[in-house]
Amino acid sequence: ADVAKYLKDVTPPDLVISTRPRDGTLAGLPTWFAAHAPSRLRPTPFGSGQITETITIHPMRSKWQFGDGTAVTRTATATARHTYLRGGHRRGRLTTRWGATYTISYAGGSYGPYHATGTLVRRQRFSMPVHTSRPVLVSH
Repeated sequence: ADVAKYLKDVTPPDLVISTRPRDGTLAGLPTWFAAHAPSRLRPTPFGSGQITETITIHPMRSKWQFGDGTAVTRTATATARHTYLRGGHRRGRLTTRWGATYTISYAGGSYGPYHATGTLVRRQRFSMPVHTSRPVLVSH
């Protein structure tokens, strides 16, 4: 019952998004996106006395929308590659499906982890400056 209540009431945190290159990209070149759970995310203990449960949530699948009208990229990991074709400031969205596992501790033993039923969904926005360049002929 504690697991079901927790999954009903919990709001997963935003993932930490990083890109390569960092702080913007160049139109026409691939950009790598990665997202991971924040370091402050810890298992949550419940119960008291002889029986305790520990619930751990974790990202399972990601859906990337890069803000330029291209098709959605779905990944089983929280990484993706995308090439922007035009410059500008893009506002994308990452939708993450979270899952959970739990362990039960009783009389000095630990049992699990067990997969919790149900999933959690978290949507978050990100922005990406996309720069353009122009070729310049240079002579020696």
